[in-house]
Amino acid sequence: MFRGEDTVLFYGRGDLAATLGENERRMQADIEEYDGNKLLNTPEDDLAAYFSEQYEFVELALKEDAITADQTETMIPIDRIRDGRFLYSDGARQVKGTKFSYFVPFEGHAELFRLRPNSYSLNPPKGTVRGSELVLNFVTHQPDAAQIKAEFGSQLQQIRTLIRSVNSAVIDANKRLRPRAQQAIQQRRQALLTAQNTVSDLGFPLRRRTDAVRTFAPPAVRRNVKPAPPAASSEVYKPEPALPTEEYEHILSVIENMAVVLERSPSSFRTMGEEDLRQHFLVQLNGHYEGTATGETFNAAGKTDILIRHEGKNLFIAECKFWKGPKKFQEAIDQLLSYTCWRDTKTAIVLFNRDTALSTVLSKIPDELRSHACFKRHLAVAGETRFRVVMHRPSDPSRELIVTVQVFDVPGAEK
Repeated sequence: MFRGEDTVLFYGRGDLAATLGENERRMQADIEEYDGNKLLNTPEDDLAAYFSEQYEFVELALKEDAITADQTETMIPIDRIRDGRFLYSDGARQVKGTKFSYFVPFEGHAELFRLRPNSYSLNPPKGTVRGSELVLNFVTHQPDAAQIKAEFGSQLQQIRTLIRSVNSAVIDANKRLRPRAQQAIQQRRQALLTAQNTVSDLGFPLRRRTDAVRTFAPPAVRRNVKPAPPAASSEVYKPEPALPTEEYEHILSVIENMAVVLERSPSSFRTMGEEDLRQHFLVQLNGHYEGTATGETFNAAGKTDILIRHEGKNLFIAECKFWKGPKKFQEAIDQLLSYTCWRDTKTAIVLFNRDTALSTVLSKIPDELRSHACFKRHLAVAGETRFRVVMHRPSDPSRELIVTVQVFDVPGAEK
């Protein structure tokens, strides 16, 4: 029995590790060639996901439950037969025989069958890759079903072992792509912005009052409200002011500390609605920060929102809402998104709970956030009653914003 015209698998075309390394370098080269304005205008995470997915190798997986077999008559070149075995010559003499073919469907990159992994065999299996099938041929002039089946089983087991070795290397290489893409994007982004003599994340420093009241937490460093305008801009990409992350976290901590006041003085807040509660949060926030013109950084607009505005646009937005079920919560998200305009806007939903078990509300929020049409990804955040996600503006997926949901139990009216 011999293997006909099959080619050697997992050995012939090249080294797997070298190929995976070259694949990573090609991805980085593509990032270097990517249009600069598109790179600056696209969120880093989205772009990194795009490039890493473009260059990922798909692992091999045999679909053994779909294996089929066939047999055809063929001519076998021989010189002479000794003990039932062929001694091959130049093909001058031939004898009729039978070719038994096994067709093994697979998923993954077919190229991987032709690359040599770190662990390989000096007597590798043979087969032919045709589209999404691996064909294993066995040619003999004396068909013996048991012998053919045993030979196929041996070859298949060897292929399984080599696939495990290949897939292990592929998985490791794929894990490296996303962080390498992110690093290359950040480096290119910095180089582009440096060339423009500007920065990508223009801070919005806030001045905290020196006499800020301690709301059951020590005040942090106080800063001045002074938006930093773009130092330079291009025709397509314009850097925009952004609220620094440390200030965002401090604002949220002030809001959370105000909730302690609600818990410690329940009788004072039993009958208050959204607007009245919002005013108390405004007082606390403006007790920690002061503006350059009016003395107030945080303002009210509409009935429930708390804003920081710059150049007529909202930089920070907080919506104060009572929990009234999933539908109303989705509407609150829609309302919040409708106010956003700048890239990297930071927002919050202050959710008051009065009539429902807190555990019930907390269990519903993650799924409600995830199901929203503008949801992009969850972010890690400390606290059992805090949730944080990245969403995008309804009209522009490249305009991302952070949404933090803070849930507070507030006292209800006495019955």
